[in-house]
Amino acid sequence: MIKERLHVRLSPEIHDELMRAKTPANTISGIIEQALAAWFRSKTIEPVMDPLMLKIDALLDQQQTLKQEVTFAAECTAMFARYWFAATPSLPEEKRRIANEQGARRFDLFVQQVAKSIVTGPATHEAIFRGEKGNNRED
Repeated sequence: MIKERLHVRLSPEIHDELMRAKTPANTISGIIEQALAAWFRSKTIEPVMDPLMLKIDALLDQQQTLKQEVTFAAECTAMFARYWFAATPSLPEEKRRIANEQGARRFDLFVQQVAKSIVTGPATHEAIFRGEKGNNRED
């Protein structure tokens, strides 16, 4: 295969690096040919990478939004629990056992309703934000 001859001008720093990089297995022509091939390959990858990077940026934005929403929901839940425990007076000793049993039953029912809501959708908070009064899911 006949190769074309090309004369280039290099800065002294690049020339020195090129001279240090050459070995019997890696000629100056081979090093420059590999460098140019890599440069041309990078130019063919850019059109593919640009849209991909835009999609990755969009996913990162969505992830940040999701993180903010989860943080907001956790803070709302914590504030509600703090308010509830601060505003609810404790029961007299004789009614506490009955209330604890009733609370345990209600909590189990609550967990079952949350599980069913997650499986069947749409979410209760979406209904609340839409202004719907009830969220009957007896499908």
